[in-house]
Amino acid sequence: MIKLIAGATALASAVVLGALAGTAASGATLVANCQSRNLKPVYGGTDGAAGTLHDRWRIVNTSGGSCGLGGFPTVVNYRADGRPFVTSVTQTGTFGPVILSSGQHASFVLSYPQPGNVGCTPQHAVRMTIQVPNTAQPLIASRGERACAGTLQESPLVHGG
Repeated sequence: MIKLIAGATALASAVVLGALAGTAASGATLVANCQSRNLKPVYGGTDGAAGTLHDRWRIVNTSGGSCGLGGFPTVVNYRADGRPFVTSVTQTGTFGPVILSSGQHASFVLSYPQPGNVGCTPQHAVRMTIQVPNTAQPLIASRGERACAGTLQESPLVHGG
């Protein structure tokens, strides 16, 4: 089921980003999809309310120009030995195209129940990969998520945040 959701997300992202490209004849500005090598994941901190924690992640455009992205990133937590944890992500919200100039960032939020409130031991994830839609390589984050049983809720990429 996760693969089906990821495939649908990739297709929807491709449609959104295809709309970004436009044509010179229509007067639209041509913007290329962001490239993995020009994106840097940055942990933006945690906040929470009512027993739920929200971790903000930023995707920074480190290129010298503008690029476009959109959709829901695919995230996977990893153990210290390099094996992936089972990660189940529910996507909420709607997305649209995000255009990033050099140095700007998009963000998304991963939410999960506060482990102490639901009586679970969180996964000890030492790193996480973030696959931004329509990019070739996943981004490697230097930390993972503390989700109970790998269950996360995810917002779409938005400009700034």
